[in-house]
Amino acid sequence: MASFRWTFQTILFSVGLAVAVLGLALTLYFVDDRVTRVGAGLLFLAAIIWAAGRLRVVEMVLESVRIEPAEERRRHRNLRSTVDLLIADVRRLNGLAIDATRGFRDSDAAMKEMETIENHMVDVIKQIRAKAGLTDQELADRLIQEKKALEETPVEPESSAGG
Repeated sequence: MASFRWTFQTILFSVGLAVAVLGLALTLYFVDDRVTRVGAGLLFLAAIIWAAGRLRVVEMVLESVRIEPAEERRRHRNLRSTVDLLIADVRRLNGLAIDATRGFRDSDAAMKEMETIENHMVDVIKQIRAKAGLTDQELADRLIQEKKALEETPVEPESSAGG
């Protein structure tokens, strides 16, 4: 994005934009006649759109909030891989259910394996909950802090309960 520079022209457009926005607000608030309000509102709106277009306000706003999807995926790679595990478990579960229904697998063995997969899915969901909203870097920092906390916790020797 080209850097924004204050020139006489940009100051003039900015003042025009501010006046148009103020005029529109005052028109909407104080004018009671509907036809006058609509007519004046449309004129002010046209001035706002023209001045904002000249100042490239829309481009500046879009550039300031844009996040590249690829960059976002890279920031949450750990969470994504955990979600992929969950999807793989769902596929395995579905495949086992279909095989058991069609008679390709022993029903009891398929049910035991499905229970194992369901338990794994519960664990994966707990991992997803723990990783949600954290970037890979934040997650790594959290794990380092937890490891340090475990190392600093003194381990008391077990006392024998002989009496």
